[in-house]
Amino acid sequence: LLVLSTSVAEWSVLTLNLALYCFANSQVSTALKLLYRARYLATLICGENHPEIALLDSNISLILHAVGEYELSLRFLEK
Repeated sequence: LLVLSTSVAEWSVLTLNLALYCFANSQVSTALKLLYRARYLATLICGENHPEIALLDSNISLILHAVGEYELSLRFLEK
């Protein structure tokens, strides 16, 4: 499980970087799709309380806040 978690963490970081590049280039929906997918897969493998989930949730929240989705943004911060 440790090896699998490590590869998930690496994949999560790569996906996060790609999502941030998409967001920087005004591709908000693509960025959010990437982050939602990464969160879903990381949750399946690592569980809801893994640090990668917190990292993904905070980045999802930041992007949602930037586009004015304040209530949804707050829900991701509270997770």
